[in-house]
Amino acid sequence: MADRLHSILDVRRNAKSRILTVPAISMLMILTIVGSSILMLGRLSIFGILMFCIASEVGLRWLMSKANCSISKPDWEFSNDELWVLAIAAVGAFALMTPHLLFREPLGIDWIGFASIAEAYASTGTATMIGPTNGSWLYPPAVPGTAAALMTITGIESYRAISLLGHLGIALLCAGLAGVMSRNNASGAILVTIVLGAGIFAKSIDSGHPTILSLLPLIPILILVLKPRNKRKKMWPLLTLACIVSAFIIHPTGGIYATLLLLAEQVYTSAFKTKDIRILFGWIVAIGFGWIIINELLSNVVNGPLIAEYGWQGGSSLLKWNMPLLLVALLGFKRGYQSLEVRTLATWFILLWLSSLIHLFIGIEGSTFLTITSLALYSMAMHGFHIPLACLAAFALSPNPDGWFQRQDTMEKEQLPNAISPQILHTCFAIGGVLLLFTMAWFGSLTNHSELWARTEGDADLQSSLDLPEGSVVYIENRPWGHVIGMDPSIERTAHPQLGITIVEESIHNMVHNSIVWDDTDRIAELGVTHAISSPRGEIGFHLAKSDHWSIGQEIDGSRLWIFHLEPTLESTLTHIIHPIDSVSCNDGCEWRTSPWTNLYPWRITSVVEERAFLTNGGVNETIKIDDSFGSNLAKITVVLEANPGVTITLDVDAGGNTSTIREVTEGHLTTVTTIADVNENDTLSIRIRADTTEGIWLNPQGISGRGDRIIDMNGAWIHWIEIQETPT
Repeated sequence: MADRLHSILDVRRNAKSRILTVPAISMLMILTIVGSSILMLGRLSIFGILMFCIASEVGLRWLMSKANCSISKPDWEFSNDELWVLAIAAVGAFALMTPHLLFREPLGIDWIGFASIAEAYASTGTATMIGPTNGSWLYPPAVPGTAAALMTITGIESYRAISLLGHLGIALLCAGLAGVMSRNNASGAILVTIVLGAGIFAKSIDSGHPTILSLLPLIPILILVLKPRNKRKKMWPLLTLACIVSAFIIHPTGGIYATLLLLAEQVYTSAFKTKDIRILFGWIVAIGFGWIIINELLSNVVNGPLIAEYGWQGGSSLLKWNMPLLLVALLGFKRGYQSLEVRTLATWFILLWLSSLIHLFIGIEGSTFLTITSLALYSMAMHGFHIPLACLAAFALSPNPDGWFQRQDTMEKEQLPNAISPQILHTCFAIGGVLLLFTMAWFGSLTNHSELWARTEGDADLQSSLDLPEGSVVYIENRPWGHVIGMDPSIERTAHPQLGITIVEESIHNMVHNSIVWDDTDRIAELGVTHAISSPRGEIGFHLAKSDHWSIGQEIDGSRLWIFHLEPTLESTLTHIIHPIDSVSCNDGCEWRTSPWTNLYPWRITSVVEERAFLTNGGVNETIKIDDSFGSNLAKITVVLEANPGVTITLDVDAGGNTSTIREVTEGHLTTVTTIADVNENDTLSIRIRADTTEGIWLNPQGISGRGDRIIDMNGAWIHWIEIQETPT
């Protein structure tokens, strides 16, 4: 099907553009078919997807007959330059797939919401929340629906399906752009210029996959609008409209960009050719109708003032993510300003920049249309300007401008720019290749730093191994690390991720949370909660440990499944002390730092502060008072920490002369170091923790995104807290 659509879009295509572009169009069509079937049928149905595939095939055959085009047998002979472009595109695609192949889970936090919606589609067919929460997600169905279809057909986990779609999508997007620019002899050039900006790659690494996938419809639209109207098929407006609708089905951000690209073509036509303002008037009317429709449909679920989470995206944020690319794009505009393509792309960039001004109107209330637009464009500096600037910059590096189209009735009667030496492009390829190798090595190094992941390995292992009685109700923290991925749908959970427009009509989560904090056991029993899950990333475990009504049923590396007891039991009444690390106890080689995750979500009522002791080659000394409720001579001493692989952790415990020492070498994930101490009648314990770390620095992506406290970071060990547990004798 994708090959048929490509033949309609570009009659004069060659084999190279076919190889580069058809895979991207294939993914676009898959996402569109799945998303459309969910919207039309109201639920996910594999049979419905199959019927939509058949209908799409029939429709494309009809379009081909109307367009008088056919799928010709390709000429598989390539020049050396074309072979190099294809090889580089393949290597680049593999590099972009590296995070999916290396990382146990996606980075960032948004993927947790996507995976949760995908699991809802896979289990119920709709985006309805599972459990005592009465609610649903209002989110474009294409990406989570396609992930759910993959889960159903192949049996892979939800987060792996999301990761596969996201990383494969950005790889095909870059290859597809190279195919689009092949008509302008700029396929190789855009493969170089696309890496001069970091925006879409950073968004992909941060698991913003639907946003990036919604850029796929730009490929067929660029094929259509970057050529003179007299060379387009009569049905081009229909195809463009279909692509815009497809983009909105994937994510509204891409839909806005696609709409502005078509508007740029219309503005260019009105300003430089027909000088007819009726086209612009028509666009104003269309946007006005869109304003009215969105305000009417979504005014009850989206309200409040206009916000800008990351500030104005057209200023310093634009320069942060696109500075080198912007400079080369200016050269590209200077070199090819007389061509149709460059002027259309420049107009598109200007319209995108003007749309970023919406974030300057923070606090305006009353317009659902503006509020939703601001939410869709909240991080547009990362992905909104990248593609138009990369296309413009490609004209600066394209060695041969002979393929550039010109509209002779509107362009200046100037000669095409002089060709530049191919050595310039070859040098850029070499530099890009070196950067690519460094990037792949960087991806590999990130696997050694477990603090980058929202869920710990213990969280993931615990959640995947849950075997609870049917009808269990599990309290989970309403935080990224708390949401359970892959749990049996028959087991209810109290919270669900907030993503897109989350419609919650009834929820017991806040009541359960407050009941746990204040140890209101009667209320917990009334709400029907039977279990709770705590993560070492979160704080709820501190409250559960203090209570006499919760006992640990299962534990993996600090992640715990707790069992609720209305009446205290022997296990639930054992003393369990959580002792925070004091900043004063940091010695040489110990730095007091903000934790990578607690600074994102303020902690409520806990004794453990949000900062942590970070050890390079130093230690901490703590003196802990034994609680009077301790009824045993034995105490289990546990240090909760995480470090990169190969760090030697030494734990020394002194209980009135009874000493205990244990050494462990970390494996690169959040873990616990445990020993047993004979406390007898001692009132205090002296504990010393030391880390011996291999010196080294690394590039911290959390610092780049603004979530971390530094970009150039050091190897070391995060000491979270110490636990003292009474051990029955």
